[in-house]
Amino acid sequence: MVKVLQGISNNKITKKSILAIGNFDGFHIGHQSIIKAGKQIAKNNKKKFGILTFNPLPYEYFTKNYNYKLISNNEKINLAAKLGLDYIIFLNFNKNLRNSSPQDFISKILLKKINMSHIIVGKEFRFGKKRKGNVNFLKKTLKPLNIKVTGAEIVNRYDGKISSSKIRKKIMQGKVLEVKKSLNRFWSVKEKVLQGRKVGRKIGYRTANIELKNRLNPKVGVYAVKILFQKKVYKGIANFGYAPTFKRKKLVLECFIFNKINNLYGKVIEVQFIKFIRGEKKFMSIEMLKKQIKYDIDKTRRILKNV
Repeated sequence: MVKVLQGISNNKITKKSILAIGNFDGFHIGHQSIIKAGKQIAKNNKKKFGILTFNPLPYEYFTKNYNYKLISNNEKINLAAKLGLDYIIFLNFNKNLRNSSPQDFISKILLKKINMSHIIVGKEFRFGKKRKGNVNFLKKTLKPLNIKVTGAEIVNRYDGKISSSKIRKKIMQGKVLEVKKSLNRFWSVKEKVLQGRKVGRKIGYRTANIELKNRLNPKVGVYAVKILFQKKVYKGIANFGYAPTFKRKKLVLECFIFNKINNLYGKVIEVQFIKFIRGEKKFMSIEMLKKQIKYDIDKTRRILKNV
């Protein structure tokens, strides 16, 4: 069970622990490489291992763009638990932190509050006001205190450096199948099912609807999906968009699950995006829409047959 620390307050679990620092947005294979190294160091030294991350992410703070994160904070916690972390710290990225010098960040946060024995960061890690702090600054400052600093190598695979920004771009382009290689899993969203306008059931396709808040929006369109609910996996098809045939005014992810499930209203489901099928479009009649849905479902069943 991973311990979640909202801010830092001299918690015993962090003392003399192994600490990795970063955004860890998506927990892609580059992040997984850092975590694997940290866990091994912790095991060898019989110490706890955890991560320090930020809320909001620095990019969100500076741009006020909250449709950015690959995973929600709750999903980050769940993945941290699956990866075997002992703790996760969410540090509030605010005006004070933004204006902290690299030296203040080290002395007031890392040393005074966390008091770790070893730090792991990516070699491109920057911190402090105007991003003046880097791996070398950490090493130079902490070496006299006998605190080790490891600069993790950048992971290069497939089309170059693995990064959250590249993954984000591909998802926005609808290339959800490609990002599986970088994440070691299908990209997914985990949210509560909301009561919709009940339009789907009127045309014979009852859907589970969720809204994607404070996180990245994928490309608008139709997807082959898998739905995880109560430890079971169901196959289905989903439309993310405005449903232009019915003139909805907000973005919603509508999931039609092939196997019938009892009332999902208010329940949390996880939707895995398997493959982009087509873009969203407006139909001249309900009959034309129903014909297209049937075609899309047949295509999706073929796609999901071997997934």
